Amino acid sequence: MRKIFYTAMAVALLGMIFAGCGSAPKDTVAKVGKYTITVDDLNEAVKPMQARWKSVDEAIEGRKGVLDNLVKQKLLLLGAYKEGLDKDSVVVARISGNDDRRLITALWQVEIANKVNITDQMVKDLYDKRGTEFNAAHILVQDEALANEIAKKAKAGEDFAELATQYSKDPGSAAKGGDLGWFTVGRMVKPFEDAVVALKDGEISDPVKTNYGYHIIKRIATRTRQQEPFEKVKENLKKTLERELQGTKSMEFVDKMFADNNLKIDEKAVALVVSKFKAAAAESSNAAPSISFTDDEKKMTIATWNGGAWTLGQLDSAINVVPSYQQRPLSTPLDVENFIKGNLQGDFLTAAAKKEGIANTKEYKDMYRKEIEEVMVSTFQNQSIYGKVKVSDDDVKAYYDANPDSFMSPLTIVAVEVQVAEEGEAKRIADKVKGGSDIAGFVDSKSLRTYTKKNGGILEITERRFPNLYAAVAKAKVGDVVGPVQDRTNRWSVMKITEVRAPALMPLDQVKGRIQSKLRRELREKAMDDFIANAKKEFGVKIYDSTIAASVDSTRFATPDEVTKKVSK
Repeated sequence: MRKIFYTAMAVALLGMIFAGCGSAPKDTVAKVGKYTITVDDLNEAVKPMQARWKSVDEAIEGRKGVLDNLVKQKLLLLGAYKEGLDKDSVVVARISGNDDRRLITALWQVEIANKVNITDQMVKDLYDKRGTEFNAAHILVQDEALANEIAKKAKAGEDFAELATQYSKDPGSAAKGGDLGWFTVGRMVKPFEDAVVALKDGEISDPVKTNYGYHIIKRIATRTRQQEPFEKVKENLKKTLERELQGTKSMEFVDKMFADNNLKIDEKAVALVVSKFKAAAAESSNAAPSISFTDDEKKMTIATWNGGAWTLGQLDSAINVVPSYQQRPLSTPLDVENFIKGNLQGDFLTAAAKKEGIANTKEYKDMYRKEIEEVMVSTFQNQSIYGKVKVSDDDVKAYYDANPDSFMSPLTIVAVEVQVAEEGEAKRIADKVKGGSDIAGFVDSKSLRTYTKKNGGILEITERRFPNLYAAVAKAKVGDVVGPVQDRTNRWSVMKITEVRAPALMPLDQVKGRIQSKLRRELREKAMDDFIANAKKEFGVKIYDSTIAASVDSTRFATPDEVTKKVSK
């Protein structure tokens, strides 16, 4: 019977051992309570520091250190949930002010980011397009009618460079006849880029509208260019495509949003704003001249939409909120239209997000959870762990009494100092002082260390504050004249020693704050260590070292020969 019992116990023990040493779950580096930390989580966390690691072993140890912090954050989060901080009114209130921002960000994720799908073929097509460089010139204006007029003149044979110099509002290219130099696909905004690609060398476009205004474009020439191998640049090209397509979809979405809301901008009110801006600009040298409206003008409606309107008074308030250094010109109808849309966009996007029920999407819920958990962890750490740490006056006094050597003032050499720029002048002053001249007489007339002049040139020299000067005067006696000595500012000092202060115990009141900070820091570290140790027992932590090691890209540290050997195997 006893043998059967021992056998059963041995089988159970072996089962426990094998369970603990079994293969790690796929792509999992750690389990912390109910949470799983994946290889992707770890890879994201190590990005800022992995370039520092010079070997595989160093990378593994570095990853383990980063993982320790990830585990710690999960344990703190488990503790925060245990205390119900996800329902705490103060915690919830701290993130409630970000509701509109979260809605807009989640709306962008749902309507833009999730709908952009970059295929390998799209990336390859962009790579092929980037094998060609374009040289183009443009004329940028804000008025569509003027753009059409300039385009007709250019196509009729008038000198494009002269037209650009005369009309273009692009300060970077106007003086160069509109020449933008050589560029590839992906460098310019999409409508501009599409127009350049569609043109032939020497051909001039009709006006092309972008957020910057109206462009008349002349494609001057094309040429082929050498590129790095496709495999080396494809990830960067993919990100470029994502940004480009997301930007295009964003503009399309916003334009449709304004159209769906029937946004109308009153031309008469816009013309008034433009005329006032131009008049103010003529009288002011400021880049953003101040404009004002009468009480009657402020009542004028400048924009309407379904269920709402904006008056010139509201436009005026919006202008005044913008700091002067951030204000943009309102010298054309397009400037005014863009300013109005820019100010209305946030409210319109929030309304669109609410209408689409974005708050019920996974994207919004994930965002909300991440933000509230960050606040929960911070609150739990400060209240439940650090909040219990108290440093009493008795603690401070006991530490002070037990560590007198830590609170000794440094050896201090007090001297009257004259600081000058040239070594030769310093030598002349030193010779005169050694010959009996009063050094104080040189302080007001010669010394460049202005802040000591009101004290007669008195300078208290310690090793930490003035290492170069201290090295020269450390063994000097009262009455000695030392110098010239060059300090860290590369100036030259002549000093006459007036006092040598031996190290002395500093008063408790003088060092109390320093002791409190030190004790509080130590107690906080201990409180955190105690929490982590107990939380590991309570919630359970399992680290998968083999997965951590396997997550290191060893080829980053191998020599070419070593890589070849590994591949050949």
